[in-house]
Amino acid sequence: MMQNMGAKFWGVFEEGTDIDLKENQRTDAFNIYDRRVDRANSELSKILLYQTMTIDNGSSLSQSEVHLEVLKNLIEEIADGLRDMVNGQLIPRMVAHGFPLKGASFEWDYEEDYTPEQMTAIETMLLNNFDVDAGYFEEKYGVKINGRRTYAPVPDGPTDADEEKMMRTLTRFFGQAPRGGGDPFLSDF
Repeated sequence: MMQNMGAKFWGVFEEGTDIDLKENQRTDAFNIYDRRVDRANSELSKILLYQTMTIDNGSSLSQSEVHLEVLKNLIEEIADGLRDMVNGQLIPRMVAHGFPLKGASFEWDYEEDYTPEQMTAIETMLLNNFDVDAGYFEEKYGVKINGRRTYAPVPDGPTDADEEKMMRTLTRFFGQAPRGGGDPFLSDF
């Protein structure tokens, strides 16, 4: 009966029949399965990304960098195509169905996100080195800016009144210090 079964996945056997399954000793089932998965992944990479090295292990840094650049270009092309499809097909169809999108268009937001600390450093650098339009801060922070603040000039050194006040304080403080004797380091005072 088994001789006639061939490669079929079923069989009818009499009750009490012992079936002894023999495995092929020369093949590794896991290895065969794993290689199929690797092959499928590799082929999908080629279909979708036109390459494999960007997501698979590359042989060198320079090759990986080249393939990464190719991947970035591919992503940019796909993004441009998607944008064109949304603007050329989706939005016009939505307008035709009554959505209030007439004159609207889709663009990708390529603006980088910065941490608050990075933004503070950037804005400080800009303010310290350039004349920045107040509209930038008004729009970003929602604060009306009336103009630049003026500060009173700071004198370069102490004034005569400051020196007199300092001398009175020193005289009052050191005037109560013991004179002569005691500490040899203070004998000159």
